[in-house]
Amino acid sequence: MPSDCGADLCLSEWYSPVQPETGLHPRPASARDLKAYFAQIDPAAWISIWYPSRKGESVEQVHDRVGGVLEILHSCIERQYSGQHKRILFVSHAATVIALTRELLGDHDLSLRVGCCSLTVLKRKDDRKDVKGAYIHVKLASGEHLEQGASRDWGFEDVVIKDGKVVEDVGVPGTEQEEDYPIGSQVHDNEVIARM
Repeated sequence: MPSDCGADLCLSEWYSPVQPETGLHPRPASARDLKAYFAQIDPAAWISIWYPSRKGESVEQVHDRVGGVLEILHSCIERQYSGQHKRILFVSHAATVIALTRELLGDHDLSLRVGCCSLTVLKRKDDRKDVKGAYIHVKLASGEHLEQGASRDWGFEDVVIKDGKVVEDVGVPGTEQEEDYPIGSQVHDNEVIARM
């Protein structure tokens, strides 16, 4: 993803909700903080467009996050690269990849298990102008390019207890008093998208 479309935290790992009174989940360092370790990072070019809550997300909330991110990225890519791109590569973790695939295919009930380094390839339907539901699958979580195939596959069914409720995780000790901010979309109008 080009840095001028800003896509760092928006496609980050999914964390299930934290158990009450146990703290918050970690959040990756900002581009500004990472510059101390990687001189080539330009903090001005990396604007996170969506922050997941450090309190975790339900399955529905991770789909909402990914759906919102796709709308923003689609607008940005179409504005900046219309007709110039043939492929877009998203790299993320299993839960986020599952939510991305479901959103792009328009099928929230798609049963999908994603393994380490697996590839999902989607093809855009010619007649669609939007992004959600605008794709068909070519490969789903394929490990055929790997010597031993995909390994350590994971799906939401591994953590769902009942009726969409998922297991809760323990937060990071010592973060109980930290503020869970910012959260959600950081793109609030078309003017912000135009600057991306």
